[in-house]
Amino acid sequence: MAHPPKGMNGRQLFPRFPVAHAIPALAGVREGGLARAGAAALSRRMRTHVWLFAAAGYNVALALFHLGFWRLFRWREELPKLHPVNRGVLQVVNLMLTFLFLLLAGLQVLFTAEMTGTALGRALLAGMMLFWILRAVLQPLFWRALPAATNAAFVGLFLLGAGLHALAYPS
Repeated sequence: MAHPPKGMNGRQLFPRFPVAHAIPALAGVREGGLARAGAAALSRRMRTHVWLFAAAGYNVALALFHLGFWRLFRWREELPKLHPVNRGVLQVVNLMLTFLFLLLAGLQVLFTAEMTGTALGRALLAGMMLFWILRAVLQPLFWRALPAATNAAFVGLFLLGAGLHALAYPS
């Protein structure tokens, strides 16, 4: 085990460790050690932040999936069959959902303390959880043409998103 330099203890060194100042979950550590922050509270905050980062990753993955819609659904051939207004609405809604997913992922990564420590952040997390639950409910209603197994897979995927946002919600 490594020992601190002569004349210094680990507590004096750790607050100078740059990661302690960059990660909000370690706020208690940089203020005087685990004893003051409470090991259980620190562990709970770190778990919440891990789930928050997982939810952000999920949102990025869904944004990338939405960007693939032009190829996946052959929109180059299919969209010209629609009325120009419907064609525009479909593409704009898809792009705005993509933007929303990326925006939320950015907020989840860049403002972790605010997402878990303020009423607004918690409301956003709860809203995203409800968004994915509603999306799971709507899947079989609007995608009846898909095989039941495919619909079930999508419902599971959307419930995963709801679950990740629920796990990121601070207890």
